[in-house]
Amino acid sequence: MNSTLLYNLRALSVDDSWKLFLQSSGRDKEDLDSEFIDIGKDIVRKCGGVPLAVKALGGIVGSKKEINSWRAVKESELWDIGGTTYAFTALTLPKKFTMAFDQVRRRFTWDIDETGTAGGKCKVNWPAVCSPTSFGGLGILDLDRFARALRLRWLWLQWHHPERPWTQLGTPCSALDRCLFAAATRVTVGNGTRASFWWSNWCGGETLRCRFPLLYKHSIRKHRTVAQALSDSRWVLDLRRAPHGAIATEFLTLWRELSSIALQPDVDDSILWILSADGCYSTKSAYLAQFAGRITSVAQDLIWETWAPAKCKLFGWLLIQKRVWTADRLLQRGWPNCYFCPLCIRNLETHQHLFFDCPFARLLWASIASWRHCSGLAPRAWSACDNMHDAWHAMIAATHVDHRDGVKSVIILVLWELWTERNARIFKDKASSLRQLLHRIEDEANGWAFAGAKKLQRLIWEPP
Repeated sequence: MNSTLLYNLRALSVDDSWKLFLQSSGRDKEDLDSEFIDIGKDIVRKCGGVPLAVKALGGIVGSKKEINSWRAVKESELWDIGGTTYAFTALTLPKKFTMAFDQVRRRFTWDIDETGTAGGKCKVNWPAVCSPTSFGGLGILDLDRFARALRLRWLWLQWHHPERPWTQLGTPCSALDRCLFAAATRVTVGNGTRASFWWSNWCGGETLRCRFPLLYKHSIRKHRTVAQALSDSRWVLDLRRAPHGAIATEFLTLWRELSSIALQPDVDDSILWILSADGCYSTKSAYLAQFAGRITSVAQDLIWETWAPAKCKLFGWLLIQKRVWTADRLLQRGWPNCYFCPLCIRNLETHQHLFFDCPFARLLWASIASWRHCSGLAPRAWSACDNMHDAWHAMIAATHVDHRDGVKSVIILVLWELWTERNARIFKDKASSLRQLLHRIEDEANGWAFAGAKKLQRLIWEPP
């Protein structure tokens, strides 16, 4: 066996952390006032010399121009919540705690000041935001579901390491936790000494507790193992206080099923985690299982698996859910708005009109369609579509399969630049011509290609 050299990585010094912080924020020390510098150094100290934390927070505050935003990061309650993941594993935390934690995360996500009101910044409800990206969310962890997924590890270890002292002291798992664990596992009974008679999924593809709720309700011993329950038919004796007429049907059905089961004294019970390929528990699979039954979102394919800057992906995600502030949505809330589409000054500004039905937008799409392998973006390919989702899919369907990934990046880029142009006309009173906007998109596409959009490179750099 070859020896391996171990290197103990030291934390960054305060000076090195400060340099990394400035580099990540894109700011020079000379450009910052003394108050910004003092708060920035306090943030750096709280990072404890961890490079990833320093770099991440530097990137976050670098775009903030107000001192209150820097102060909000410094004074955030997140600094005071230590070892949260460990707490979720060992404890069933109060609902009040998770709600307070979510409030901090929500303010951070939508860039809301600690003392400010949400207003129109919370564009999507928080449960939707905390869904996996495949189900239309941002992939931010749902704390309740995440905590439950972590607690299931106790039940898994209880099976595989029964010799550990804590197994006799109980676990922090609730009845709902145990139900999820039973649904995620399949138990093969050998000698029956580990499998729970009522709670383990060992007979009929579902726990006996769920299949025979009346029997479970009236049983006076609900935590017997299979071996204990089948020995001398003790499960029957446990029902001696039950009203016989009410449980007769369930009793006879279960009696017939158990009459054919024979335990194997020399074989241990075994358990299989059915949510992963290797049959072993994982927190990720336990977490995702709690979203089973939800409709898969188109955002996973159209946005999250497509190369684009994070801000453009987030915009595309909001656009798919019709959560950008176009005039029609502002009207519904009675907020100030321009009413007419700022690109054509003809119709009420809606999501569908601004990005697809507006004459200016259609001319832009037609111009982009002249790019190599981008003919599917021409309005004729999607003019019959009456909603944004169908138009988006029609563009991709009209593109050759070898170039669809690159075209997806182009679509997000065009949508982003249309939105940028719209905002420039409303808030800065600056309008670009179609030719100017087209050149800007071409320059941005080249920048994306240089930054690593390999599929996009094939569209704009690959020789014909």
